[in-house]
Amino acid sequence: MNSEKQKQLISYIAPSAPATRRPATGNEAFLRPEIGFTPKWYHDALGIDFGEQWHTDVVYRRKSLILMGQELIRRFGNRNIGWIQHPDEPPDLLTGTFGACTIAAIYGLPLIYAADNWPNCEHQYLQSEQIDRLTPPNLDINPFFCKFMDEVEWISHQNGRIEGYINWQGVLNNAYRLRGEELFIDMTLEPNRARHLFESVTMTMIEAAERLYECQRQTEVHIQHFTVSNCLVNMVSPDQYQDLLLPFDQRIASTAGLSGFTTAPGTQVHIFSTMQLYPV
Repeated sequence: MNSEKQKQLISYIAPSAPATRRPATGNEAFLRPEIGFTPKWYHDALGIDFGEQWHTDVVYRRKSLILMGQELIRRFGNRNIGWIQHPDEPPDLLTGTFGACTIAAIYGLPLIYAADNWPNCEHQYLQSEQIDRLTPPNLDINPFFCKFMDEVEWISHQNGRIEGYINWQGVLNNAYRLRGEELFIDMTLEPNRARHLFESVTMTMIEAAERLYECQRQTEVHIQHFTVSNCLVNMVSPDQYQDLLLPFDQRIASTAGLSGFTTAPGTQVHIFSTMQLYPV
């Protein structure tokens, strides 16, 4: 295997899941489009309901993933869409679970499920006083995280290996889900409040990921990268990013062997020069 490719992450879109990253195998083409389909595509084609049960009932999710894989093969043949052509390996039952709202749900935001879409979270934004008192949730007793880890344990026992990834999002995206548009005002007028929120979110992201990765290691699945999705980076200036967000992205990057930082299409060119400061 090419040693250079061993160090690369590539896009990975599991059936019905938001895009994330996975390690390259070393055999990919230099130009490699990643093709995937949203829940609506599978809902329209197969009638799969992507509501709450899909995210909380692993048995139901596994059955639907089998149907999705069969449909992809029927339509597209052996084109490896969704990384499904591995019938002799344990299936990926994690990727796509709770969409991009895992961290928000850990902080207690109610999730809004849909039959043909990824979950969203209710806009129950924290007020200034709540942000100032905010501390990372205790994952040992956090209801959402404990139920999620029950799913992980089921996968371990029934699947043998805990394959797949949770979309932890990024510090800015998660903070926005908790604070709303006031976050950008905080970053300008109350930067210490914004830092406090970013600190809490970062600690939660790292701790939750490390707990999942440890369970995966016990099943011989070694996740050595961290995917950070900060689509909202378009909304901040280079100075704000370097002062308020870069230290937290660097901290996350330092916990992993590889880090993949993703942003939404837009004008992030002004941020790229700062991204070279990541320890990756």
